[in-house]
Amino acid sequence: MENIVKKPLTRKKISLIIIGAFLLFFLGYYSIMSVLGPGKKLNEIKARFGSQQVSENITDVRFYTDSAYINLLKEKVFLQSKISMAETDSIYITLNVADSTANLEISGVTVHSARINDLKISRILRPGNDYVIPVMLASPMTIISDFASIKKEP
Repeated sequence: MENIVKKPLTRKKISLIIIGAFLLFFLGYYSIMSVLGPGKKLNEIKARFGSQQVSENITDVRFYTDSAYINLLKEKVFLQSKISMAETDSIYITLNVADSTANLEISGVTVHSARINDLKISRILRPGNDYVIPVMLASPMTIISDFASIKKEP
């Protein structure tokens, strides 16, 4: 009979096991959060900008899913945003995803127009949320702060 002698774990092996377990835990947590994050953000957007029914007026759900209504709503929101931006004296950019153009405008006059060749849309903004997105984008977005490696000259 042979005697099998077990070697005790050294500090190096213990530290490798602990680091490996920590990395495995971190990767698992990151994977789960990356899957759950977009759904949570979509629920926040729907809660803030989704259709809100008043108890007196019960609106038919088909009204908000009608493609003709959604297209008219998108066009109305786009034009209202352009009008509100044209009232300012600053330069702004309008992105028309349907026409694949980006226009640089001042007071409603297009100064430069460029074609958008490649466009990637987040899965949150894809079809299925047709009513929420136009309402969310109804007002123009403004830049609150910026960061650049080249100094901005007035």
